[in-house]
Amino acid sequence: RLRELLELRERTSEFTVMPARGLVLERVGYPPDAELAARNEVTRNRRAAHEVDPVTEGADDAARDLARLADTPGIA
Repeated sequence: RLRELLELRERTSEFTVMPARGLVLERVGYPPDAELAARNEVTRNRRAAHEVDPVTEGADDAARDLARLADTPGIA
């Protein structure tokens, strides 16, 4: 459902977005050491604007990050 909402490209009242007041950055995540070189290569590669779909890529990144968080001890 998240992907569908991102692809709408318009506001919806299906959920409530909470204000950022009171939020604290508790941790910064990095890929495992074995993946750092590959991630560095991807990060430094340049793409033309027509090669990027920010909606799809944002949803994929968010899904991957949520999956990693789900596997992190102490995070519910």
